[in-house]
Amino acid sequence: LKEGQTLNIALSFPGLVEGLSYTYPNPATGGTANIQFYTGYGSPDKKILIFNIAGELVRSVVDSEITAKAGKAAGTYEFSWNCRNDGGSSVASGVYIYVLEVRDTGTGETAKLIKKFAIIR
Repeated sequence: LKEGQTLNIALSFPGLVEGLSYTYPNPATGGTANIQFYTGYGSPDKKILIFNIAGELVRSVVDSEITAKAGKAAGTYEFSWNCRNDGGSSVASGVYIYVLEVRDTGTGETAKLIKKFAIIR
């Protein structure tokens, strides 16, 4: 580049970016935990599996329950969990682990991320 010229670089992050995937509030104290994440896939299938610390599946979240996050960059999604299991019962205080999986519907490529958060009642 010559002096005074600029170079524009567009960054794209396929799959999942760990630093842009998180739960808030953490710990969740008000009965709601929000899982937010970013994927560079254009039209991903999304799935979240939430487990208790004993490894038991507590909640299975399907693509239709995960929404695009308004006011954020394209590719940012969120699931607002009411801290209830698949049966509708409130879950106990403790540490929970979630597996976030996205699949690019165009290429079939998948990405997976495992994170944890706490619930205090």
